[in-house]
Amino acid sequence: MKKIVLTCLLILCAAGVGNAATDATVTTAEWLKDAILDPTSSDISLGDDIALTENITISRSLTLQGNDKSLSGSSISIINGTVELIGIEFQNATSGAISVSEPANAHFMNGKFHDNAGGAISVTGGTAYFNNSSFTGNTATADGGAVKVTAGDVTFDGVTFGGAGSGDPNSAQNGG
Repeated sequence: MKKIVLTCLLILCAAGVGNAATDATVTTAEWLKDAILDPTSSDISLGDDIALTENITISRSLTLQGNDKSLSGSSISIINGTVELIGIEFQNATSGAISVSEPANAHFMNGKFHDNAGGAISVTGGTAYFNNSSFTGNTATADGGAVKVTAGDVTFDGVTFGGAGSGDPNSAQNGG
């Protein structure tokens, strides 16, 4: 019997069960940063609204589930990998909420971007896809209150800018 159990354990370890990706639920900026840096965390969920105190860089493929929670304060830079951001409210960032650069692929689904200074999104390369998202009240002193694209590919599907008749448009000196 011992030999059978030991053989089964060896087979499970050889199959990589001990190295499986883990899911993480985070409730603080520090836990979020740690989960993003942890290569075994591929599906990260927000368990609470999180105020970022520093910029966070994502340089690998992962999914960030917002569960209708918010990220505020600082920005997130997506520089590599395929990153899915689902159901997150990005608000009150002081230097832009999100930047996407080559060779990253960012997918934003059911996102809300509002009241971000420095613009909501800056795309300087890579690809960004927005589905069923909204942009309101985002501002920039130069270009792109809602979205600024200098390079890369951007697709919008079911996206609202400024709300239907709302008094909360996106604005920038050279285009909202």
